[in-house]
Amino acid sequence: MSSDRIISAVSYISIFFAPVFLPLIVWIVGNEFVSKHAKKAFVSQVLPWLFFLGAMVPLWIVGGNFQSENISIVFISLFSLFMISLLVVVILNIIWMIIVLKHSKTST
Repeated sequence: MSSDRIISAVSYISIFFAPVFLPLIVWIVGNEFVSKHAKKAFVSQVLPWLFFLGAMVPLWIVGGNFQSENISIVFISLFSLFMISLLVVVILNIIWMIIVLKHSKTST
């Protein structure tokens, strides 16, 4: 199994121990193959956080204009969508890691 494939797989599974940071570092210093997978891992790991912040900041800014019950419902809904998106990202990163590793077995 090539080290490029292992490093690419680690970029995906890093969501459990060094999300965002490890794929970013690997993306910067890796070769073309590794950088492609590290970039994919980085984007998949950072997007849910960007969407969450993008949804929550306006909610926090205008929060005083809503009744507290409405804010609670909106916050719980947005937070639930965020948690679901994180779960999807974790599952996708595991699948992509398996694909990278599986292709290395068939190609060697």
